Amino acid sequence: METTITLSFAPQIVWGTITLLGVIFASWLIYLTMPKSGDSLNGLQKLQTRLGLKNVHVVWVLVTCILWGGIVGILTIGLFGLIHEVITAPSIKDEYLFYVLRIAGLTGVLGAAIALPFTLLRLRLTREQTD
Repeated sequence: METTITLSFAPQIVWGTITLLGVIFASWLIYLTMPKSGDSLNGLQKLQTRLGLKNVHVVWVLVTCILWGGIVGILTIGLFGLIHEVITAPSIKDEYLFYVLRIAGLTGVLGAAIALPFTLLRLRLTREQTD
């Protein structure tokens, strides 16, 4: 038996959102790697130093940034999709608690994913202060 999953979004909205997020993220990565005047480090190396990942190879940092951006993007689209589903569903009264729990779970995971870089910064500052 084949399971079919259907989204209630128009394909133009979904692919437009994915494309827009991809272009924004790719532009940000290009901006990070461009050298600044008077700087010996490029943007990605600066980010690597700020996060306290000086001993990690630059390629791994770039791959991790891409994966992190993808995860945050997918979680954001999923959360907004779920909210849209709750708003437009004709009768969710029987499963209202299930939808509320799904929204709360997605919001918590998205918050944790967004907080990851700030946690790395805090850990680096704590390590420097301890040293």
